[in-house]
Amino acid sequence: MDNKYKNKSEGITTYKVGKLYRKNGLSLSDGGETVCIRFVGNYVKEYNNIKSPWAYMMRILQESDNTIIGMWIKGHDEKLDK
Repeated sequence: MDNKYKNKSEGITTYKVGKLYRKNGLSLSDGGETVCIRFVGNYVKEYNNIKSPWAYMMRILQESDNTIIGMWIKGHDEKLDK
């Protein structure tokens, strides 16, 4: 995470995950959706340029360590709660 992208609102800290921390090369090119993941401890990580957001979220859920509270696609109404 890159602190220059840190934002705090309503008691929740949001981090925009920078390109340096991304594993998939597709995430380095523009386009796609922004996936938000909320963790225990009241913080959110935002991953932008996600080309297959629902598949991305399902994979995160499968590989998580149970600290995820919920996830959603920014600008959409649907949310996945764990």
